[in-house]
Amino acid sequence: KLSSINILDKDTNITHVYDFLEDITLFKERERKLQIDHLTSLIKDREEADRQMAEYIDYALENHEEFSLVVADVDYFKNINDTYGHDCGDYILQKIGPLLLKMTKQSDDPYDYKKNDIVTRFGGDEFVIIITEKTDVLPNLIANFDQTSAKWRGELVDSMSVSYGYVFSSEKEWNGIYDIAKAADARMYKSKSCYYLKSGIDRRR
Repeated sequence: KLSSINILDKDTNITHVYDFLEDITLFKERERKLQIDHLTSLIKDREEADRQMAEYIDYALENHEEFSLVVADVDYFKNINDTYGHDCGDYILQKIGPLLLKMTKQSDDPYDYKKNDIVTRFGGDEFVIIITEKTDVLPNLIANFDQTSAKWRGELVDSMSVSYGYVFSSEKEWNGIYDIAKAADARMYKSKSCYYLKSGIDRRR
């Protein structure tokens, strides 16, 4: 029996119609591609990202599994776009996305997120990462953030850095994903404030 499923691409507001028989594999693969950001190769669908993270964190907290949540944001990204152009901004995002995937745990099964760290692009230049095991991934990830730099057409991009904040599940009793994400976000903005203060950049711009 032939059936149809509609999938809305939220970036283009175009609805794709897929016909299928009994095998749903192709549909799942196409659905996943629509959820992936073409610039960074990370999850871009906010609803899907929220679902994956909330389900994992609820499971992990209930079963006392250790994990960490990281919020990262490119410093002064608007100024980079204004100074070097949006192509440069896209290039930086293209560089950060694969770095995050390389530094985190990714299995061969893209549909079973419990086998993967969860790496998402939240908004223009903000990233949220859940590291699902206590490993050496976080120190290495932070070291790479601290060493982040980019050259655009042979010129080193000024003010190219990433601010981040992270929390561990073992720090205290958390009340779900929003409690944890709020704490990580606050630490990220504290890190960003220190960066702006040190560099003398006007945060109002």
